[in-house]
Amino acid sequence: MSDFDFDAVVVGAGAVGLACGQALARRGFTVAVLERDVAIGQGVSSRNSEVIHGGLYYPTGSLKARLCVEGRRALYAFCDTHHVHYDRYNFNHADYVHNIHDLHNDAISNKHNDYFQNFNHNFNH
Repeated sequence: MSDFDFDAVVVGAGAVGLACGQALARRGFTVAVLERDVAIGQGVSSRNSEVIHGGLYYPTGSLKARLCVEGRRALYAFCDTHHVHYDRYNFNHADYVHNIHDLHNDAISNKHNDYFQNFNHNFNH
């Protein structure tokens, strides 16, 4: 049997595994990513909702709200930089929200300023 010499081994070639492998490789480590399926992203990653979560429902100023805002902006910036296509839909969940005014205020408090850009609703009444 052959000998292999890697600095790190990542188990799973889904979204998280590949991101971990990339982060390690960028730091100069030699990395092997192992996957049991015949192609990458066939496990949990294949069942992703494909929605970038904005964190609108989290309490104002909470860690979850802050990380969602930062993560959403970072992901869009990454996609733009690397020419990864995405569709950006505007907020339109009024049917599921009991109090749209409170949600709007929470969104503004959590610095979701771009979330309501094209949402045609007057929140001032």
